[in-house]
Amino acid sequence: MSLKTIAEFFKDIGNILKKAITARIVPFVIVVIVLFGVLLNRLFQLQIVNGESYTNSYALKTQREVTTPGTRGNIYDRNGILLAYSELAYSVVIEDCGYYDSQKIKNEKLNKIIATTIEIIEKHGDTVNYDFSIEVNEFGIYRYTVSDNALLRFLRDAYGKSSINKLTEAEKNATAFQTVRYFINLYQLGDYVYDKETLLKMICIRYNLSANSYKRYISYTIAQNVSDETMAEILENSAELVGVGIKEESVRKYNYSEYSAHIIGYTGKINESELEELKAIDDSYTNTDVIGKAGIEAAYETILSGKKGTTTMLVDSVGRVQEILSNVDAVAGQNIYLSIDIEYQKKIYDLLERRLAETLVINIVDSDDTTAGPGNQVVLPIWKVYFALINNNLIDMKQIETSETDSAKQVNSIVQSKREQILTEIETIIAGNTPYSLLSEEMQAYVSRLRTLLINNGIINSEKISSSDELSKQWSNGSISIRDYIIGAINAEWINIYNLDVLSDYPSTDEALNAIIDEAMSEIRNDDEVNKLIYEDLISSHIISGKAICMILMEQNAINYTESEYIAIKNGGSTYDFLTKKISNLDITPAQLALDPCSGSCVVENPNTGEILSMVSYPSYDINYFSGTIDAEYYRQLLNDKSTPLVNRATQTKIAPGSTFKPLIAIAGLNEGVISASEKLICDGIFDLISPNIKCWCYPGEHGHLSTVQALSASCNDYFCQVGYRLSINPNGLLDFDYGLSVIKKYADLLGLSTKSGIEIPETTPHPSDYNPVASSIGQGTNAYTSVNLARYVSTIANSGTVYNSTIINKIVANDGTVIQSFEPSISNTVDIAPSYWNIVHDGMESVIETSVLQNLYKNIPTTVCGKSGTAQENKSRGD
Repeated sequence: MSLKTIAEFFKDIGNILKKAITARIVPFVIVVIVLFGVLLNRLFQLQIVNGESYTNSYALKTQREVTTPGTRGNIYDRNGILLAYSELAYSVVIEDCGYYDSQKIKNEKLNKIIATTIEIIEKHGDTVNYDFSIEVNEFGIYRYTVSDNALLRFLRDAYGKSSINKLTEAEKNATAFQTVRYFINLYQLGDYVYDKETLLKMICIRYNLSANSYKRYISYTIAQNVSDETMAEILENSAELVGVGIKEESVRKYNYSEYSAHIIGYTGKINESELEELKAIDDSYTNTDVIGKAGIEAAYETILSGKKGTTTMLVDSVGRVQEILSNVDAVAGQNIYLSIDIEYQKKIYDLLERRLAETLVINIVDSDDTTAGPGNQVVLPIWKVYFALINNNLIDMKQIETSETDSAKQVNSIVQSKREQILTEIETIIAGNTPYSLLSEEMQAYVSRLRTLLINNGIINSEKISSSDELSKQWSNGSISIRDYIIGAINAEWINIYNLDVLSDYPSTDEALNAIIDEAMSEIRNDDEVNKLIYEDLISSHIISGKAICMILMEQNAINYTESEYIAIKNGGSTYDFLTKKISNLDITPAQLALDPCSGSCVVENPNTGEILSMVSYPSYDINYFSGTIDAEYYRQLLNDKSTPLVNRATQTKIAPGSTFKPLIAIAGLNEGVISASEKLICDGIFDLISPNIKCWCYPGEHGHLSTVQALSASCNDYFCQVGYRLSINPNGLLDFDYGLSVIKKYADLLGLSTKSGIEIPETTPHPSDYNPVASSIGQGTNAYTSVNLARYVSTIANSGTVYNSTIINKIVANDGTVIQSFEPSISNTVDIAPSYWNIVHDGMESVIETSVLQNLYKNIPTTVCGKSGTAQENKSRGD
């Protein structure tokens, strides 16, 4: 190539460069290149040079605290016998730790995980925790388990509102069915087939998980104290059950459970109202805590629970734990020693049960006679005992339907035939217009039950019913038919159409009526109470024999029996002798029969300190089934038990004191000066200065002239009616019942009878009589007191006027044995009356024992024993 050619080439290059440099786009290109270089440099700094530092700064930007509960303190009796303690157990827990591409995928996978977990738990006989405010009742209808403010708080949280005021009217008035449908849509459960109970359990778990949606490091306990089999299967399937795991937790255990249930109480998951109350005391409480729910467990919750430990951690933006910063161990709760002697408690419980059994046996007669026996006892014909075995579920009606024994098949055939007859008659009654009052007594019972079913399953809104509305008045006086009543309920808008299978949201009256009737007939066909009415009719009329009932009782292994007993009954032996023997031996307990009497209570108090040594309520229940979470099946059994074992009769059941009230009237009469120590009043068998007259228990006999001591010993009604009459003469010399009642109440208050005892667990408020001071003076009127009220009152009499606050706590002790608090006697007030008046009452009560059938029991005891029996008639259909 020539030099000229080379020169031209570089000249061309120069021209090109000159044009490029002078082009307008160049500055822009340069700017872009510079900015791109800056960006690359920044990315290099972020990802390479400072990558790790910035990653940590982003991920570890949130500090969280997780609390761990302290080991709950133990509860002991006064002698150090362990009653309540915590035991290590394994629980199934779930965390919402999965990551999903969409909410639909999350719902699908999470629902499947939860359903599988529930299936595994229940397959091995364990129970899923259920702490939700909606349940399925026995008729398969959804209903709320809370009401009033508690319901509004639940709806507030369910519908995601910040306050109750933010709820719409529709949300405030949503039926349980509507709320369930809301959750089904929210969690997309509608595409799957679950039974109603499983569906509610899944909703409960999803609901509790959503409450922790911003605290994904906090788990929710699905089931507590699970078996090894459940634990093993959960762990084996951990790959599929994302977020589900096994966690060590403590479970509350109770010794002597049945004997101390009403005193100790039980634990369970905290609810909204409890959380608000406890947070005001200690702000460390959260909505996942297990707390004391009843008895001492509840009354001393903050003492027993101890102090929580805290773990401080750093979590990322989606709640994953990145680092543990610090850990403070929990402090165990303090131990409580009761004043109760558990061995004493156990003996009294057993004796009370035996005494009730003896009373039952005395009252049972081998005939159909129901007239009052001697001493105004209401006797029990033996057929009522046969029926009681069915009525209180000792005999299982469902087993009768499926059993292949001759006795069961025979009875089932009779019952099925009767049921079809009754159902046909009910359908005829519903179709007609026969007023309720004109139905037979038998059919009234069935029709009344039909109405009850409509109310219980939420078809008729019970909140709309009142005693003052015209429809309710017509039903009460029996002037309206069940059909017209239902039509009236429809027109009055009492019907919850969402609980009906109707064709439209706005059904006509005929559509709603037909739907209600269909629903009622469907329920009544399978209703246990209707079946029991059928059994009662067939047993009372001897169509079902006592022999068949006793055979089934043994064939279902509902009681202990021998082969010879079975053969004897099969061959026509006495069913009366068989059952009375079983009751006497407590093979069948009064609680199992739930016949009157089947319950009672006993309180023993130290009169010099106010310490309660025993507080028995019979019948009782096993609180181990209530530990942490309530066993639903066991709880259902208790609710259906007609002996009502959940009631603490020692502190909650108020009854007329009867003649145990007479020592109080003696003290009032002496101190007010209306009687004197030397004065004798005449008992002629009847007090006739008021109407109606009041007869003495000895009527038509009479006691004659009596001193106060003699009147107490004889428990003379006439004497104490005279004292009550005199107490009702006001300072102006006029008979004034209000004045008399005020004087009686003054002494009831002074002696600690009509004021709360001060015991540490809930007690009902006593009710001094506000009607007829004369009748009130013998423990009638409207006097109503609990056993713990009576124990305190008798202690005051025994110690001559010092009213102690009753207590069931002896001391509180730290884990190292240090006594934190010792409960010394606490005096409420003292009664300032002459010592001679106390001596008169003591002598009278000593004479009660000395002249009674009990005298031989006490004659060798090296101390003076005083007492006073009391018999009151509260209901003429019941025994005294």
